[in-house]
Amino acid sequence: MDKQNTDDFAAPVDRLIRHFVSSDRPLIAIEWVDSFGCPPGWEFEDEVEPTITTVKTVGFLMRENDHFVLVAPHVSTASDRRQLAGHMAIPKQQIVQSVVVTSFSCPDAD
Repeated sequence: MDKQNTDDFAAPVDRLIRHFVSSDRPLIAIEWVDSFGCPPGWEFEDEVEPTITTVKTVGFLMRENDHFVLVAPHVSTASDRRQLAGHMAIPKQQIVQSVVVTSFSCPDAD
């Protein structure tokens, strides 16, 4: 991506993030653990290697209660009602750590 395209992209993204960060929808980064498994066939019990996986999710905090946080990486304000895509409810007991993102930078693509 050339410098001009980077600048063209960064300005709208910066405005969008400033809008949400200044509103009631903070941008958050969450590290959480998830299950891992369900192979596509039968396995011998002594060959099964149980594990979990660590996931990192970044998005706008759309909703939170005692049980989960609802995060959405894609938010459209094209109409009078917000639309979400790629949203995920993450159970609170799965969260290892989370932070509110208060600043960011778009690195040069050179």
